[in-house]
Amino acid sequence: MVIVVSLFMHGATDTAPPNAAEWLSAISTFWGSVAAAIGAIGTAGALWLGAIAYNRQTKDQHRSQAATVTVHRGLKDALDGQHTVRIDLANQLPIFNVELICFDPDRGVLETFVKHVVTSQGLVHPVDDALPLHEVSVTFTDSSGIRWTRWSKGKLIEVGPEPEDFDIVETPVPSHEERNKLLQKRMARRAADG
Repeated sequence: MVIVVSLFMHGATDTAPPNAAEWLSAISTFWGSVAAAIGAIGTAGALWLGAIAYNRQTKDQHRSQAATVTVHRGLKDALDGQHTVRIDLANQLPIFNVELICFDPDRGVLETFVKHVVTSQGLVHPVDDALPLHEVSVTFTDSSGIRWTRWSKGKLIEVGPEPEDFDIVETPVPSHEERNKLLQKRMARRAADG
């Protein structure tokens, strides 16, 4: 048996069969190699798990700021009784390149509003009372440069990194008189369309 194992480990030789010391040396070398291979596989596995954990932690950190942004629709403003859309931030970090979109699944986009920076005080934007707000979304860039979309129903989606050449034009907020004129024009158009 010793000769068979020795031949298996050393191959055929033209010398005399190995003695017990050579055989024990070969066996210990074999098991040392097995232990080193298992250690290398374990180290590679630990590095792989560490990379996955780091990636998940980084995503969670990026998501943590975006998760503090909420958008609410259909709230009445206490001052003039008009419907509003409100963006709230639950932390001190501002969000950038904010695009607020109000839409109806049947008619598409009803209104868009763009602002460069929204601070921790949040943002209240008045909307036309005649518009049926079925859904509101806000797309923004967090302080890490990642674009996100938050829906009024609570869903948060990572859009990806903001392109370097990305630029938006801020929408001016119309005065109360301008809003009334726009509303009257819309109502006249709807009456004419029947």
